[in-house]
Amino acid sequence: VEAFRKRVKQCSPRVADYLIFVSGRDTNLLLPEIEKIAAYHPNVSTVEPADIDALATRSAEAAIFHLMDAVSAGQEAKSFQIVRDLLRQSGQNEVRIVQYLSNQFRYLQQVKIMQYEKKSQEAIVAALMSGAKLSSFPASKCVSHAARWSPTQVRDAVKLCLDTEMALKSGKLQPSGSVDSLLLKLFLLRKPEN
Repeated sequence: VEAFRKRVKQCSPRVADYLIFVSGRDTNLLLPEIEKIAAYHPNVSTVEPADIDALATRSAEAAIFHLMDAVSAGQEAKSFQIVRDLLRQSGQNEVRIVQYLSNQFRYLQQVKIMQYEKKSQEAIVAALMSGAKLSSFPASKCVSHAARWSPTQVRDAVKLCLDTEMALKSGKLQPSGSVDSLLLKLFLLRKPEN
């Protein structure tokens, strides 16, 4: 917020948190993003989330949350495109992407457990922020992702991710196509039973 104020721009704490989520916490990477966003609309005084979406370079963590948005919404084509972008542009490898997905589904599992315990959304976000060391924006995202999955689906997704990760690390599964295969299995979990 202060960095934007120095550039004669207003930025709410929520929007600043979103920028940190999208671009990462590294100040050396964050300051050029702030410069770029501040210069984007010289005659507009307020920074909006749309400005960040249009201009900020996404961190791998933000791209994985974007992937979870697409998977949770059942957007198959978008999910596969995000994976292609991660592999091509971010230099991520299949094993790392599967690890990221495993982490995301474990967060969802924690959310489901806390929901079963009748904890409030605020308490769940606070627990994710302290236990999982997430900032408020990704912690809130986890809660919204969890709303799209049943407890059984989350449990099965965690198992699929962990099985895929173990198969990759043990050499039983080749990296090429492993993420696509995992995504297809996750989408099958989401299909209503006939």
